[in-house]
Amino acid sequence: MKMITIGKRIIPLEQIAFVEPFEPSRNPDFRPEKDFKGRLVLINRDIILMEQTPEDFAKEHELPLLAEDGVALNRTLLYSVERFEPTDGFNPAKPYKTRIKWKDLAGGEQSKLLLTEAEAVIVGLSPAKASPQAKRAAGRYVAERAHRAWRLCRTNLIGADENAFAGCSEGVFMCAAAKVGAQRRVAYFFLLLFIPSFKIPNP
Repeated sequence: MKMITIGKRIIPLEQIAFVEPFEPSRNPDFRPEKDFKGRLVLINRDIILMEQTPEDFAKEHELPLLAEDGVALNRTLLYSVERFEPTDGFNPAKPYKTRIKWKDLAGGEQSKLLLTEAEAVIVGLSPAKASPQAKRAAGRYVAERAHRAWRLCRTNLIGADENAFAGCSEGVFMCAAAKVGAQRRVAYFFLLLFIPSFKIPNP
């Protein structure tokens, strides 16, 4: 798991939702002693100010940068990307085109509007655009999530019947003689992998 240090804070990369420019004009009463240039936003919406620009932060940590927004995203986070269309009840001043969504640590939904087209956001997040180092980091994160999902499935679905997973090994989610159907087990595995808040029902 990659850790990022900002001042005295040590933050796991997987807890970063995005990094955006810090605009002091939004809050003229706030006069910080340091020359902050970026806002690091965690998946639970906590904010950490930093002296790096989003561009420099993205370059240092190999994150995709959306030039039109000046926002750096996180490839290890699972975003939902959708087109944004204003409504009578919600019509922002800026011409936003895209909304990204993600899950916070409690399983709640968070979101952010972007000026960048949805297709460009998806392309920017594509693993094909990542450097070899970023691909390895993302691969390790997915592998860790897969391992945790496998263990949760095994604990919740087997119960006391240890023979249910006879012949299974960690990372290989297959078994001929199982207490529950293979298709349901694989479905639970992927739900746990991609939706951390998912709860396995009692078999």
